[in-house]
Amino acid sequence: MPGGRCNDFAHALGISKRDSIEKLVGILTSNKPRAIDLGAMGEKRFLTVATLGFDSEVSRFVETRKLWVKGTLSYLYGIARVAAGFQISAHDFARRLGERDERMLLAATGNTPCYGGAMQIAPSAKLDDGLLDICAVKQVSRWTVLGILPKVIKGTHTTHPAVTMLQSGRLEIETPDGPQYICADGETLGQTPCAFEVKRGALKVLAAVALTVPFPQ
Repeated sequence: MPGGRCNDFAHALGISKRDSIEKLVGILTSNKPRAIDLGAMGEKRFLTVATLGFDSEVSRFVETRKLWVKGTLSYLYGIARVAAGFQISAHDFARRLGERDERMLLAATGNTPCYGGAMQIAPSAKLDDGLLDICAVKQVSRWTVLGILPKVIKGTHTTHPAVTMLQSGRLEIETPDGPQYICADGETLGQTPCAFEVKRGALKVLAAVALTVPFPQ
């Protein structure tokens, strides 16, 4: 039953806050349980997208304030507020890509495609493929961040030259300039250094849509 700020996990299962009680009851009574993946950071688990860098700053902004806007609007407001005062040199981090160390603005690790209710940061992510989809964005100006945002909503940002998309069952993250916050599912999960991995088929759900990979019963 969707009851969160943006309900990204429910959306990935084909369930909407606008669905009638009759539809939700139908999902509960007429569907077979399906196994889906969970993301893991140590002993902690997450359903949707784990964030680092700029998008963690936005998540923490929304998490720690009583805002007058709700849902997706709260994150769009958070992006505008954080971008306005964001000191890239203080919050970005280094990440090794190939043989080069590059300064990064954010890294979002998706078990599902969306965060913030409408932003398809990892548009190819699937709940049951045994992989995490990683969106890494190089250091860019705050104006470029705001320019990329409409593409993120559509999931078309993946071709931007500052964006690298990867898939992996495990991801290790270090931030040489010191610990940085990791957020997931709208809450603070912990700090770097850390490692993400997939717990394949770890959770059984009732969903309104067919998932991609059939799991053995």
